[in-house]
Formats: sequence, structure tokens, C-alpha cells
Amino acid sequence: MIENIYWAGLLHDIGKFWQRAENQKLKNEELSRIFINQHYNDELFVSLVANYHQPTTREEYIIAIADKLSAGESEDKQSGGNVASKPLISLFSWLKLTKGSDQEKYVPLKLYDPDSPPYPVANKNEAVLNGRGYQKLWEGFIQELSKHKDNLASILYLLQKYLTLIPSSADNSRATISLYDHARTTAAIAAALYKEDIPEPTLQKIHRHLKNKNYQAPELQKPYFLLVGGDIAGIQDFLYDIPMDNAAKNLRGRSFLVGYLNRLVALYLVEELGLLESSILLIGGGRFTLLLPYSDLEKLQELKGRVEKIIYQAFNGKLKFILGSIPLTINDLAEGNITKRWEELGQELNREKMKPFLSLIKETPELIFGPFATPDNICPICGREATGETGLCSFCQSIVEMGAELPKAEILQEKRVVEKSSKNEISNVNELFLALGRQVRFSDKPERNCFNLLLNSYDFVVKNCQGFYFAPKTTAQEFEALAKKSEGIETWGVLRGDVDNLGKLFREGFADKITITSIAALSRAMGEFFGVYFNDLLKEFGDKVYTVYAGGDDFFVVGSWSVLPKVALKLRRQFTLYCAGNYDLTFSAAIKLAPNFKHPLFKVAEEARELLEEKAKTGGKDKIAFLDKAYTWDEFSRLQGLKDHIKKIVQSGGSKAIIQHLYGIKNLLYTNEQETSYSKVWRLVYQLSRYRDSLAKELQPYFREKIMDVVVFNTTEINPLASPAARWAELELRARGD
Repeated sequence: MIENIYWAGLLHDIGKFWQRAENQKLKNEELSRIFINQHYNDELFVSLVANYHQPTTREEYIIAIADKLSAGESEDKQSGGNVASKPLISLFSWLKLTKGSDQEKYVPLKLYDPDSPPYPVANKNEAVLNGRGYQKLWEGFIQELSKHKDNLASILYLLQKYLTLIPSSADNSRATISLYDHARTTAAIAAALYKEDIPEPTLQKIHRHLKNKNYQAPELQKPYFLLVGGDIAGIQDFLYDIPMDNAAKNLRGRSFLVGYLNRLVALYLVEELGLLESSILLIGGGRFTLLLPYSDLEKLQELKGRVEKIIYQAFNGKLKFILGSIPLTINDLAEGNITKRWEELGQELNREKMKPFLSLIKETPELIFGPFATPDNICPICGREATGETGLCSFCQSIVEMGAELPKAEILQEKRVVEKSSKNEISNVNELFLALGRQVRFSDKPERNCFNLLLNSYDFVVKNCQGFYFAPKTTAQEFEALAKKSEGIETWGVLRGDVDNLGKLFREGFADKITITSIAALSRAMGEFFGVYFNDLLKEFGDKVYTVYAGGDDFFVVGSWSVLPKVALKLRRQFTLYCAGNYDLTFSAAIKLAPNFKHPLFKVAEEARELLEEKAKTGGKDKIAFLDKAYTWDEFSRLQGLKDHIKKIVQSGGSKAIIQHLYGIKNLLYTNEQETSYSKVWRLVYQLSRYRDSLAKELQPYFREKIMDVVVFNTTEINPLASPAARWAELELRARGD
């Protein structure tokens, strides 16, 4: 029966899609009934979808309550006008802390495409493709539905593909939540309510109180839900603390594993509780959030201990599984208290992080404290016994081997199995996957008895797959090769960054009353920029850069050092476009260069983290740290421009003396002697004038306009960007071996 609840939750408003595609005059609920009848012909399923507006059975009340809690006060009204002309309003354009967006913007009605982010536009008619947007999507949806209509797991992916860019509400003032986000949260809420076994009379009272907005009624104060947060801690050390030999394959495998492990653990928990993937509200960035029935608390604690042990056995303590939960009432979901509860969940997770392995210490202390045999050969990564010729343990070697498979794989195959209990150690990644209830393989073609996830593409139906999965696209380039592809000095670097003030935006940025769907939608949209579209944004840089980690609200990229500033500026521009030009949605970043290509990654990663926290994220944040200084993004763009002009002059025949002239400016900027400062400025002007005169005549106007007038302005002021621009230019112009 619970599958019918999921089906009804996901498809209860499918009539809205049909209504807008063909400008139907029938009401949404009638169209939904006809749709279910045509495609499924299941009497119970039809009644759940057709009657939730006027429920008469326990199950119908559950769908009705879930719909109200998901939608909040923005339940769809039968608005006038042509519903096919109403696109999704970008949720980003409605968020505001101080400035917000200049105007409301609309998400284009189109297919989800990882190679084409849905950048919001100001023109509503452009967003709906002149009225044809809904119709084109509907035609594609119906065609692909026919191949997967009986597969509930696949339907979730199909709805994500077609309904994410469609508004749930046709009421223009409320059209910031997608039909996909409304459908999936409705399904999650309904499944939890169904498992709580609430009597029908109580459900009737709850429904009536919600309809009358009587949120203080006693029936709405009882905890029926668990908001559950999971976190894989220790990702930084796990990713970066590796030997530099074969580092690319190792990184590729580890990067995939930390993201995929999140999915496996979340699926394992919900399935062990008799639930389905739709009960996973959020997943990404090393974290996940579930909505579960409150009555599952005891079982959840048992599963927590089980997963903790599996993760410890696999990673020898380097990765830690953290799980926390808080009770939720219907009032929490109805009255806009969800942000407060979400914050409480974060605090609970932080408390859990302070006591890692506590349950393991109590129940199996020998797993943590030993005694352990001392191996003759020790794995340099994790400290276990090394085996074979690689010098690594079997588990770390299996990660490297998985990293070698990934570039050739098109499909990730999952097969659910009865978990296999392990003794005290998990010796490879396949044993880890099996312990979490999945047999996992990579392939270039689908297999009938597996759940086939197409990698990095939404075209899963035409490829005969059942869903999709996005993983960072990486290169086979080792660090030495990355260093050799750089301009100037031969080294590599890292770029890392994260979104500013995101927690505050969740707490204070919404104009309307916040629902669980609002938070789920915002988190999904933010996560998709880094987890889905990130790959495409890096394409133009080819094999000079690759993603180690991107998801949730942060990222970590390795590449030839000279290309990383361009990567950072592009990511910043596209992020601003993606977020509807919202001035309150920014990210800070840091670039750190390795002293040489053999320098340990973990040291460069840690130095970049310090730069990010101590320089880029100080003050108003929204900055980038580069060559140990922080700049606003506008300053950094101008810095790059000045650097390029300096390079052009030198590469066109000018002497490198210009670099020394400009680099020495830093000494003029910190003097307290005003008169001396004036004389030094004029001396600089004299030096620049002489340098200009030494250039070929065709270069002199360019030098005057692009460098002299930029470096010294108003005859007495020196541009503080001149010195770092000269340093940057010198690094890119330096000959190999200098």
C-alpha cells in the first residue's frame, strides 16, 4: 500500500502539467484523474489522486494533508488568463538579505540539460518559448513515460527531468516552487504519515485544522515526523592526504566515492525502514536529509550503529558517519517553523561530530582499540597492511582501480542485495557497497536485472536506463602533466570556494512563509549548480583542469596554475547569472600554487583553505584570494586585465624592466611621508614615460592607454593593483628553468 501512497504523492498534481501544455479548461484534479485512469487504470491509485481535494478515506486524507504541508499557503488557485504563459519564477530572485535582485526573473521552460544551465531571464514570454514551452515538454514526457510508467523509482527521475523547471502553482505571485519539488516533498510527507498509522478520525481533524489555519490545535503539536541529517565527515583528509604517485587515478576514485557513498547510505537507511528514494529530501555535498516517520526513531538508531561500523571498517576511521535527528510536528511544517527546526538539526549534527565512534567504543571497543597485529608493510594512506606491488592496502588499491574504470564508464549499475555482514574489516570498495545493500558495477551498456543510472546525462530513457547520476568529470592527467601545461612557471595549483552566508539566506532570505519544500527546492537548485552544471562550465579548459569535489555549496578544483584564475572568474560570472543576478548570492574562493609539482596535495589544499577563511571570507566576503592577497571580484577582473596588458607589451618586444618598475610600486603604497610619496610618484611617471619612449611607435599609444593611465591617475594616485599585476605577469612570462 505504501507504494500507492508514493505514486499518488508524486503524480497527484500531474494535471497541472497537462492543463498548461494544452490549455485545458478542465480543473487540475479532473485532469489528474483522467491521466491516472488512462495510464494506470488502478482504482485505488485513481481515487487517491482524484479525491484528495475532498477526501473521504484514510489514504485520501493523507495525500490531502501532505499536499497542504508541502504547498504551505501557496496552494494552487484557479487563476485567470492563459496558464501556458506562466513560467517558474526564479526562487533566487526572491531571496533577499540586503540587496537581493534588481527584478523578478523567470526560469526558461525547457528540458533539463547538464550542458545548458537554466539561466533566469527577465522576459516572461522568452521564458515560456512564446507559449510553446509547456507543450514541447509534455510531448516528451508522455513519450518517455510509456517506457517507465510502472517503475516507481524511474518515475522520480522522469519527473525531475520534466517538472523541475515547471511551477507548481499557476498563481503568479506564488510561482517560485517547481512542480517536481512539490511532488517529491508531498510524497515524502505522505509516506511518513502513512507509516505512522494515524487513525482516520485524527487525520480528519488535522485536515480540518489545516484548512482553517488553526495551527495551535493539539493534533498539530504531536511529533509525527523525524527530520534526519546525515554527514560523511573527514572528506578533506580522505581526498587530499594521498601519495603524489598515481595521484590522478587515486583522486578520481576518491572523488567519486565520497559523493556516491552519500547516496548509498541514504538509500540503505530509507529502504531498511520500508521507505523509498522519494523520502530523501536532499543529497549532496557529503550530506543528506531524510523525512521519516517518528515511530522509526528506535530502528533508525540501530541502523546508525550498523552504518557507523561499516564506514569505520572500510575507512579505518578516516571517514566518519554522523547521523542526527529531531522530531517534527505538523505545526512545524504548517506554520513556517521549519527553518528553526532545520537549524536545530544542524546543531544536533555538530554535537554528534564531537563524539565520533562513541557507539562503537561502547559495543565493540576491540574494533577501535585493538589489539592489532603490526604489519610488515604499511599502506602509506590508511596505515593498514599493504599488499601486492603497489605498496597500498587492498582497499586503497581498489579505489585506484575504480578511478581507472570511471573515464570509460557510461552507466553505473546498481543491484539491490541482502547485505553481507563483515567481520572486522572491509577489504575493497565492492565489499563496502555490498555491506550497504548494493552490488555496483560500471559499464558501457545497460543490464536488464540492474537499476541502470546513466552517468552525467538526463537522456536515460533513450539509453534504456532507469535513472541518472552525476559525478565529477576528471582527467587522467597526473600532476606533473598539469604543471607542464601551465604558462610560465611549471607547477599546478588548487582553486577552492564556497557560497557566502548560505545559512543566513535560509533563515532570513525568504519573503514568504518558509515551507519544507522551499528549503528542499533552494538546496536542490544550489546543489545542481555545483553537482550538475559544474562539469560543463569547465569544458573549455580541457585537460588543464579537473574537479576533485563539487557539490552542495562548495567546490575544489586542481589544474595548471595559470588557468585557475580564468576558471574562477568564469564560475563567478555563471554563478551570478544562475542566481538571477542576486547581489546577496555570492561565493568566495582561493587559489594556491604548489611550490613544485611533487608538493603534497594535502598541504596545498590546507593552505588554500586558510587563504579562503582568513582572507577571502573576511569583511564582506565575496572575494578571491590569489598570490596571498584578497580582492573583490571586480578588482580581480581588473587585475587580470592589467596583467594581460603587461604581458602583451613584453611579448611584443618591450623590455621586462616594466615588471620591475611596476612591482616596486608596492614600496610607494605604504609610506606615511606624503611629500616623499609625491616625489616617488613623479619618479614613477618619469620611469614609465622613458619606458614608453623605448617601445616601438605602434606600441606607445597602447602602453599609454592600457598601462600608464591605469597605473597612475590624477597625476598623484597609484593603482594598488599594479604591483600584484606585475608579479602575476612575471610568473606567466618566466622561462622554464629560471
